[in-house]
Amino acid sequence: MFARTHGFVMIVDVTRRPRALQSSGTGRLSGKHTAYFKKHVVLCVFVAGSAMLRGALRAVSWLKPFPYPIAIEGDIEPAITTALAALKAAGERDGA
Repeated sequence: MFARTHGFVMIVDVTRRPRALQSSGTGRLSGKHTAYFKKHVVLCVFVAGSAMLRGALRAVSWLKPFPYPIAIEGDIEPAITTALAALKAAGERDGA
């Protein structure tokens, strides 16, 4: 991932509760590589099945903005569509 020189989209599925180790590892990775993510992440799409979780993610993003644009979808199919549209709009190669 860190060898990439072009933009990419991350899809983060939060429909299932992450284990503590996964959650803390993701936080450490994001914090350690913020400059890289800020430069290369075209969009981060969160997949959250419940309206309450989607609302909580949106509220968190207002209180502590992410270093890259985000979108929040309720299912994986719209998340993939959103991701591909973001790559196309950014002039990136689909699926690269």
